[in-house]
Amino acid sequence: MKSTLYAIGYCLFCWAFVSFFDFRFGGDFCHQLHSRGFSSTPGTITHSEVTESHGRGGTTFGVDIRYHYEVGGNSYEGDRFRYGAGSSTGSGWAENAVHQHPVGSSTPVYYDPKNPGDSLLSTGVDGLNVMMIIFLTPFNVVLICMPIMGISRLRIKFFLPVAGVVKIVRHGAVTRVRLQKFTPLVTALATTGVVAVPMILLVVITSLGFHPSILYAEVVLGLIIATGVAAFLRESFRALTGRLDMVIDSRNQLIELPKTCGRKARQTIQFSEIKLINLETDAPTNSEGTNSEGFTTYKRIPTIWLHQKEIEPVRLVTWYNKTKAELFTVWLKQQIPVACDGSLTR
Repeated sequence: MKSTLYAIGYCLFCWAFVSFFDFRFGGDFCHQLHSRGFSSTPGTITHSEVTESHGRGGTTFGVDIRYHYEVGGNSYEGDRFRYGAGSSTGSGWAENAVHQHPVGSSTPVYYDPKNPGDSLLSTGVDGLNVMMIIFLTPFNVVLICMPIMGISRLRIKFFLPVAGVVKIVRHGAVTRVRLQKFTPLVTALATTGVVAVPMILLVVITSLGFHPSILYAEVVLGLIIATGVAAFLRESFRALTGRLDMVIDSRNQLIELPKTCGRKARQTIQFSEIKLINLETDAPTNSEGTNSEGFTTYKRIPTIWLHQKEIEPVRLVTWYNKTKAELFTVWLKQQIPVACDGSLTR
């Protein structure tokens, strides 16, 4: 119960943390899109300089550009270059903005017709806006996966479905059981999140900050999305073509195992070769060799033991949900009843 409360608290914290930044940078993105419809009027730059902020993470650079403009006979002062322009470790974008807006120069000022005091100098989406989508991708993947995994766990825990919600298809004496570690959707999300991490580092290093060109950022974002889509299609194809199916043939008294748990090819086992079916648990250990505490993730592995001792136990699939693995193991034992002495029961 205590660990469940910790898990719920941790999930809520993650949701609040990531959602804050989603709304923050998502708002900037929407404002920049909206600004494309702003009206424009000539303005004059009254102040323009690159700003520096020094902190533990190093020096970051921003811009302080102020300008004067008039709308409908009324004078206004503005200091917004872009919505959420902020600052970053790279100074190139800031120096370029200041270079393009020297003091005393005339420049178009874009303002909201409904609120002329709301203005900026650069409209539309740029590389920073797209970069923030890329940066938040791994965190949003976790945010999306949490309820998906949580609902699945609750369904299994409270409804105890047959074989732990594993897909089962029967054709006469042949039963096909889909041994997927994760669904295509979860696989796609996880792949997208994992691929996004090195892509973020690549963009930051090559662009010297969070201000890549819009084309560069869009290409990187497209590659990340394409990788996730490819993972979804691949996993869906494997599932639909039966490559992940364990086949139980009660007429011929055999099991055919898919290429899971490191198997390089499908493996056929006769019922008579089976000694025992049980659920193995792999517990991670810390550097001292003792079981980890807190949010420990245990691997639950339904396993078939054979009479031939020189042959390693046959692992079927690795799951992390204990109840799901237990329900599946009980169901499998019912399909292939094995007596305590290892003989088949009839």
